[in-house]
Amino acid sequence: MTPGWIKWMIAGVVLAHLGAFYLVSGWNALPKAAYVPPPTFVAKETSWTDQATGETLTYREFQVSTKLAKLQQDAPKEK
Repeated sequence: MTPGWIKWMIAGVVLAHLGAFYLVSGWNALPKAAYVPPPTFVAKETSWTDQATGETLTYREFQVSTKLAKLQQDAPKEK
């Protein structure tokens, strides 16, 4: 190849990149992650062995929240 061809190839690659960057610059960014509210129900369990009797004991704890989820802003309100 002669040096003239190399210049045209470099110019073509640069123009292709500029066109690709121009095309991509018009795209919107990805949306932010949606808010996930904390769970309203939690269960915990602890087990241990009683040293005196050798019996396995299990303690279970359940928590239920009374907080209601937030209403969606775009949902129509009832009259």
